[in-house]
Amino acid sequence: MNLVNEDQPGGVGGESVIRKPLGTYASRVDDKGRLKLPVDFERYLRSISTDVADVLFITSFDGKYARIYSSSVWEAQLPVLETADPDAETGSQLVLEAYHYGASSSIDNQGRLLIPPDLRKEMEVENQPVRLMCIRKHVAVMSEAEYQKRRLDAAARQKAVARYEQKGLQ
Repeated sequence: MNLVNEDQPGGVGGESVIRKPLGTYASRVDDKGRLKLPVDFERYLRSISTDVADVLFITSFDGKYARIYSSSVWEAQLPVLETADPDAETGSQLVLEAYHYGASSSIDNQGRLLIPPDLRKEMEVENQPVRLMCIRKHVAVMSEAEYQKRRLDAAARQKAVARYEQKGLQ
């Protein structure tokens, strides 16, 4: 069923964009670092990709919480991080971390997405269960341990990321 997502009024070629999956989904990263996307997430990510090859950008600001962006949405985040204001140094550091952990990837014909090697090693997710959820304009991926830790410590936030989210980081 193609339901229009309120955040994405139209897809590639004027097609409807699949509604964001709601809730938290369990999945797994295999021993080769490929994340098996639940069907709802695969459909959603394919629908928001503006690239014919479904190229996505997978990154992290901390090595614990991965973010999957469409290439166009990631590119829209850079001006937010690179803005010349009192937080410019912090923004530059976040961009450095994002590029350290990040890489472009495409969904394969089996609905898998390769997690960049440095990121999956830091997250300790090879051959492990993970949790996925849509948050703003990215898909969040966390190890099961990180997910449980964040559930117990919901008040703890990264100050730098929170400041940039207030400025429009998705």
